[in-house]
Amino acid sequence: MSNSRATPDIAINIQAVHDVLKEKYKGTVNPTASVYLAAVLQSIAVELIEAGGRKGADSDGNAPSTITKTMIQQAIEGDEELDRVFTTGY
Repeated sequence: MSNSRATPDIAINIQAVHDVLKEKYKGTVNPTASVYLAAVLQSIAVELIEAGGRKGADSDGNAPSTITKTMIQQAIEGDEELDRVFTTGY
């Protein structure tokens, strides 16, 4: 991402999400649930990547070429909603 305003291109495999849901919750899984969950996971992933990039940005606001685990952790700890999701589960 050369432009700090660019949105990361993340693809979540809907079939993989559906397969995990079917494995964990025996019975019928509505395909719409798989699509919805994949969209939620994609949204969270994009938010984490963008927040990590902001944490690692230089003084001119240029995004780093590599986003590290530490940057992601700092981004989570610095965001009240993300911190609550990742520490309490809701």
